[in-house]
Amino acid sequence: DQTFAGQFADVEYIPRAGWSADGAEVWFQLLDRRQQHLRLVLVDAAAYRAGTPVRAVATVVAEEHSHCWVNVTDTCRALRSGDFLWDSEASGFRQLCVLSPRAAGERH
Repeated sequence: DQTFAGQFADVEYIPRAGWSADGAEVWFQLLDRRQQHLRLVLVDAAAYRAGTPVRAVATVVAEEHSHCWVNVTDTCRALRSGDFLWDSEASGFRQLCVLSPRAAGERH
């Protein structure tokens, strides 16, 4: 199933969403019911048609996992470069990262 719901069947919440700097893509933070798995995904805005399921493949830019819960913050920002500012606790400490959707998950 290539619909958005089919790609992310475990998602219960969309705590944050926004537009890429050029407005060509929509980003979402997706969170599972237990709030232990957070994803930042990017979808081509032109792929969405009102009332029609999204058939475009969403790009997973980042993922965070925790055995307790994942903190959701308001730090995520789309940058003019096409990259994203993202905060991560993967190291055990909160750190700001610049993520490139062209190299999904690559941190600078």
